[in-house]
Amino acid sequence: EWDFGDGGVSTAASPIKTYAKDTTYEITLIAKAATGCNDTIKRTFTIYPSPTAAFTTNNVCVTDTLKATNLSTFGGGTLSYLWKFGDGNSSTATNVVKNYADTGTFNLVLTATTTNGCPDSMVQKVSILPSPKPDFVFAKNCTRNPSIFTNKTFNYGQNPTQYTWNTGDSIYTSNNVTHSYKKEGQYTVRLYAKLPNGCADSTQKTLYINPTPLVDFTIND
Repeated sequence: EWDFGDGGVSTAASPIKTYAKDTTYEITLIAKAATGCNDTIKRTFTIYPSPTAAFTTNNVCVTDTLKATNLSTFGGGTLSYLWKFGDGNSSTATNVVKNYADTGTFNLVLTATTTNGCPDSMVQKVSILPSPKPDFVFAKNCTRNPSIFTNKTFNYGQNPTQYTWNTGDSIYTSNNVTHSYKKEGQYTVRLYAKLPNGCADSTQKTLYINPTPLVDFTIND
């Protein structure tokens, strides 16, 4: 017969016991033989306090950095930490920043452990959202002739995707752009794409607009 020192008892040979409070308990084991002979042993056992693991974070786009702020609490000393990001990587930092290589949903796990070896863990699912991959091609680079910009953005099939073009001298919000440059010179063309999930990215390319010759002739009688 076991007396756990907190009012709890058990008649199991090897019981499992969970204590509600951290303190020192005197545990008593009484062994009773069929002959009526008994023996008793007493030992003290200390239950150490456990921490409370906690953190905050948010879903992010795959091109952004996930930040997790550690809010773990413990009144009895220092804690060590182990973060598992759900992609096979981990960290022992107090607070973490993380760039995921792929989209998807991952289990972010924080385990806080006391110097006495008492742990606590928190698990939170984080979603790594797809970001667009802007790209475009262009043709015809002469003044007073339409330059055609064709959108080649990969948007994971998420529509409607918002596009903003900066041709270097004008702004457009269409999918593709046809634009005539009035002056020759070098221009930086930028394409910004934003998905319905709020994730965005941009790309830019440089082109040179060549002068268009002025054609003229005269006829002599």
